[in-house]
Amino acid sequence: MWPKYSIFKHMNIKFTNYDDGIHHFEFFKNIDDLDLDDRFVGELKLNCKMDKSHHQIIIDCDLNFNTNLTCDRCITDFEKIYSDHFQNIYFISFEKDSDEKTEQPGIYYLSHHEDKIDLSNDVNEIIKLSLPMKVLCNDECKGLCPNCGKNLNENECNCKTNVENPVWEELKKIKKN
Repeated sequence: MWPKYSIFKHMNIKFTNYDDGIHHFEFFKNIDDLDLDDRFVGELKLNCKMDKSHHQIIIDCDLNFNTNLTCDRCITDFEKIYSDHFQNIYFISFEKDSDEKTEQPGIYYLSHHEDKIDLSNDVNEIIKLSLPMKVLCNDECKGLCPNCGKNLNENECNCKTNVENPVWEELKKIKKN
């Protein structure tokens, strides 16, 4: 059984409490406690596997969260559960004045004085990046009729949808010749 944590401010793993080897963690957090907009609702679940050795820690996490979204095509509100995965590698530096930085995402350096890893910023970033740029209720969404505004997923309409754009009239004349 994995240890369960209900964290209010941060998602911390105090790695100095654990021997080398593999350890599992399960975090639950109310989405309202994170700095996110109102599309994100309910409770966030974070399952992590920590592989700790003397010089490095690898944290492998699966993230699940709920959303209330509006489809960009048919403007229907719907709920969707998102899942994502991320992995961070932490190198432990035992040098006295080591202040190494990296530009590679997911790779961090810890001084030998640090005793915990805070996953809050990584989780917040992954959640924000998990939503697609174009939100659809389903891949086959037909959207709204451009003339009458009916939701074409629910009913067909009798509108003429082949609307000609007058901008192309001159090109059509040239094409005919």
